[in-house]
Amino acid sequence: MAEMFTAATGIKLNEKEIQIAGRRILTMEKCFNIREGADRKLDDLSWRMMNEPMPSGPNKGMMNSSEELDKMLDKYYALHGWDVKTSWPYKETLVSLGLKDVSKKLGKMRKIPAVKR
Repeated sequence: MAEMFTAATGIKLNEKEIQIAGRRILTMEKCFNIREGADRKLDDLSWRMMNEPMPSGPNKGMMNSSEELDKMLDKYYALHGWDVKTSWPYKETLVSLGLKDVSKKLGKMRKIPAVKR
């Protein structure tokens, strides 16, 4: 991926730098949504994915449950360095991604967990 990115943009990044850039982008998207009032309650799947069984394929008849979704979200947030209860990124996560200014703005809005749990 890093080689393709460099070939396409002329910007030389290695694999680790590409991964960090991806995490930064995803976290910035999350922070934008938080600023607009989003929290964990809004991280949901569509009604259809939660209530209609798969019509065909290897997962035919299966559907998602809110308990399974909650477990998946817990793991997802933990992997990203976000608070499991609110889904908001920890200050340490933002700072490590070079988003200290975002951390300050969300802190002023009281939308950032101060301590990693």
